[in-house]
Amino acid sequence: MVHYCIVFAMDFFSTFSNVSGLETPNTKGYDLMLAVDVSLSMNAIDYSTKEKTLTRLDSTKEVVTNFAKQRQGDRLGLILFAEHAYLQMSMTFDTVSLTQMLNNAMAGMAGPSTAIGDAIGVAIGELRNKEGSRVLILLTDGADTSSSIPPIEAAKIAQKYDIRIYTIGIGSQKSVPYL
Repeated sequence: MVHYCIVFAMDFFSTFSNVSGLETPNTKGYDLMLAVDVSLSMNAIDYSTKEKTLTRLDSTKEVVTNFAKQRQGDRLGLILFAEHAYLQMSMTFDTVSLTQMLNNAMAGMAGPSTAIGDAIGVAIGELRNKEGSRVLILLTDGADTSSSIPPIEAAKIAQKYDIRIYTIGIGSQKSVPYL
């Protein structure tokens, strides 16, 4: 029994030591903040097939997870936003934990509407004092409906801190069902 527990523990820790997301790389990469829309409209079913029902948020989770796996040497952070914006995970090399945090997110968990400007504001707060390349990747399906700061004003502030913003639109322009 003791031998089994030791072997199990050794296997457990060797598994984690080999996870690239937990190792601190020697290279200097990018600081990439991911801001993911979790408003209720992310429950729209744009990407479904006959075999699988996928909401906008489900599709976003898949894309971001695949993206994070490829970011060796970069630090990633996660903001979830809807009516309010929240820093879900500070900058980290731990892409495994980041994707787990994202995969636990649910549409509507931060309110029904969309606060893009506030998400940009949270990203500015996290990125403004970082050295090197600072990037915000904003993934959203809609227009800003509830920010305390207009997105264009937040983007101007981000520019002053040399933070680049890349926006990825999610969803279809046609009418689609909701989950």
